[in-house]
Amino acid sequence: MAENYEDWGEYYKKQEWENRSRTRKVFSFRTLKNVLKWAGLTLVVGIYAILGYRMFTGLGVPKSYTKMVWTDEAKQAYDESGGTLTVYSQTPRNQYAYAQTAESQSDGHYSIYEMKYIPALKQVQFTLRYNNGTVKDLKTDIVSEYLSDGEIYASYVDALKSHPEAQSAVDAVDDMPFYFVLRDNNGMIYTTYQYTESHKGLYNYVRLVFDGVTLFDTEYSAPDKPYPTADRYTRYITKGNSLAELTSQDITKLYVDTYYENDVDLENGSWSLPLTVYDSTLDLTDYDYSKELPNGKTVFMTATLAAPDGD
Repeated sequence: MAENYEDWGEYYKKQEWENRSRTRKVFSFRTLKNVLKWAGLTLVVGIYAILGYRMFTGLGVPKSYTKMVWTDEAKQAYDESGGTLTVYSQTPRNQYAYAQTAESQSDGHYSIYEMKYIPALKQVQFTLRYNNGTVKDLKTDIVSEYLSDGEIYASYVDALKSHPEAQSAVDAVDDMPFYFVLRDNNGMIYTTYQYTESHKGLYNYVRLVFDGVTLFDTEYSAPDKPYPTADRYTRYITKGNSLAELTSQDITKLYVDTYYENDVDLENGSWSLPLTVYDSTLDLTDYDYSKELPNGKTVFMTATLAAPDGD
């Protein structure tokens, strides 16, 4: 049947292969090439599968992590309203925070999802998401405080080897080591909130609830002393000079700042870039929570900023 082959050499190779024993075929160079080829293809497919998974999971957040949060106060308000409690929602213009520079760079530490507002309670709700890279960046910054000027290491792990005294500080960083502060465009700061934590895949989700935020027809008296002073260390602090002339003004912007829980210093600014929670130039829409009615009891944790030492 050699007449079917244009090259007698190819025919000979085929015949020689077929006449080989099973052992010689298994340990042949041809088998090795096939194994390497399929291993390479499997590796490429695996890499694309992982990238695809990360892209898919990174595009959005599961609805279960952005739906209505029912605090005890919200449940009571819902019952008292006869099931007609008004809730507004707003989708942030940017899910990530961007520095106000020409490059408009984001630090990528957090993303924010769907703010909700309950006027009857003056309550703001929203979800923040971050991954382990954010915690790693925090550890790196903590270790950098132990370094002298000019010291550079490839990672905080390498730096720890040279500065073991920083180990205890790094060990104190847990899975959710952050403290969040809400502030508005008028200088009001809200430092007490309720929250829940969730984990899914590569991400951590924190659902935050701040009370006492009057988005509409705000009326309050501004502090009569510059920020900060010990006797004004409360949920509401005006940042900067005293704004005594302020008597009535709507909130047009809400931001959330992030601090390391063991190093909260409102004077020095937040650890991460601020995220915009609410923007009055964007539409507020009625939020349909008919499929998210109270069901069971959600366990919330409460965070509040302690008064300075000696207060």
